[in-house]
Amino acid sequence: MWGLDDHTFIPYILGSAQYCPGLTTDAQEIRGEGSAPLAPNVSVVSVERTVRSLASANLYFGAVAFIYDVKKGPFWEHSPTLYDISGIQSGWAKINKVIIDFYFYIHT
Repeated sequence: MWGLDDHTFIPYILGSAQYCPGLTTDAQEIRGEGSAPLAPNVSVVSVERTVRSLASANLYFGAVAFIYDVKKGPFWEHSPTLYDISGIQSGWAKINKVIIDFYFYIHT
């Protein structure tokens, strides 16, 4: 089974950042959660058809589409880390933070 450490983190970090909300105009407030308007729900990673439709416009979904090209079977079984991340309900900003934290945890 593959986890994120078997694949490059860059598409997941940059792709999830593409769906993060912008910074607010108040310099004191930086959002740590939420998603940009019209961002898809992260839970669609287990729906191959939707992943493929988003793959050309987003690096995260492009990387997941690659997984669908090389792996067979249920998504939760062959990519448990990505499947677990897809359960985060706080939005893409939280997902981006989790992936970055995981990257530094693995590489330290």
